[in-house]
Amino acid sequence: MTQQVIRASKAPPDARPPITPVVIDTNVLLDLLVFSDPQALPLRQALDSGWLAWLATPAMVAELEMVLARGLTLAWGTTAETVLAGCVPWRSIVDPPPPVGAGGPRCTDASDQKFIDLALSRRVPWLLTHDRALLRLRRAAARQGVAVLTPQVWAGSLNLDVAADPKPD
Repeated sequence: MTQQVIRASKAPPDARPPITPVVIDTNVLLDLLVFSDPQALPLRQALDSGWLAWLATPAMVAELEMVLARGLTLAWGTTAETVLAGCVPWRSIVDPPPPVGAGGPRCTDASDQKFIDLALSRRVPWLLTHDRALLRLRRAAARQGVAVLTPQVWAGSLNLDVAADPKPD
């Protein structure tokens, strides 16, 4: 089987495959945009190719901006502005969903509730995270059609590797 490196599509919009929305937590975005984590490369390729789109609320973008404002980018040879500009092509900003009703999944880390709320309200196929509090919600989310996974488990579930086409067969 021949593997290929993914490049952004030059095809006209109506010839491209449908874009799949995905919710991505802040730490995974940092892996992609600041740390260039090789384990995150399949996700990066899927976003760059246009197969996936990062679905985010203004609060999620603000959280990323706040973390970047702490100056961690300087140690990695980049700037917050460069990092933020790098994610613009992937992102789709949406209004925050209404609060989860009684009986809905509750994250033990209140600052991460926005990620599970958005994933469930929009019924995205995946919420990608390293956060233990969010990962503990995977069974409850799966009952509603959302897989809460690390980027590595996500890539493995689709048989993706760093040089493979990020679209599943």
